[in-house]
Amino acid sequence: MKIKGLEFFPVPSHNSYEMDLIEAKYGLDAIGIYYKLLQKIFGGTGYYAKIDEYFSILLSKESGVEISKINEIIKECVKIEIFDKEMYDKFSILTSREIQEDYLIAIRGRSIIEMEEKYLIGNAKEKYQRLKEKVLGNSANAEFTQKSEEFTQNFDRREEKKKEEKKGYEKIIEEREESSVGVLDATPKISLTRNKLNSNELDMGSCELKSSLSNEDLEKFKE
Repeated sequence: MKIKGLEFFPVPSHNSYEMDLIEAKYGLDAIGIYYKLLQKIFGGTGYYAKIDEYFSILLSKESGVEISKINEIIKECVKIEIFDKEMYDKFSILTSREIQEDYLIAIRGRSIIEMEEKYLIGNAKEKYQRLKEKVLGNSANAEFTQKSEEFTQNFDRREEKKKEEKKGYEKIIEEREESSVGVLDATPKISLTRNKLNSNELDMGSCELKSSLSNEDLEKFKE
């Protein structure tokens, strides 16, 4: 849900010359109605209030002031330029340069801002454009930063996975090398055993040959 208005709005510590005039003409009801109007403005769109046929009726119910008196106070506020006359005549809205500047200051920290440019007065339009560009820039930077962080995290995960796979391959190679060394160590032992057996067989054969020859034959064999 988009928030447009403000929860609080600035209140001056003393009345302006214009406020003293309407108070002198309409009494304390004028001050009460003026602050009710500010509540409608700052608490609604934040920088203007639309005046329609029901506006004064509802305000009368809330304040207890007669509808006719409310209408007179509003017209007097417009006449002495507490509210902008051009905007009132052209769009039937209550706003002012001061109200718009206060609103622009209040929403500087927001990530989304929307204002009707046709309702903006004086340099409020330029200030709004600068603020909007800044907000869009911050949003773009935030999006870029988020994507960069996601890329870094994905890269780190891939690198970690590669390291784990490399460790697995190294372990397999190491196990294979250990197995090969065991086979090589066993081979000479087998050869030696075979040589020993062959040597014993030769000795036994010599013994059998010697036993089958007579002494005379042996003497001839030696010659």
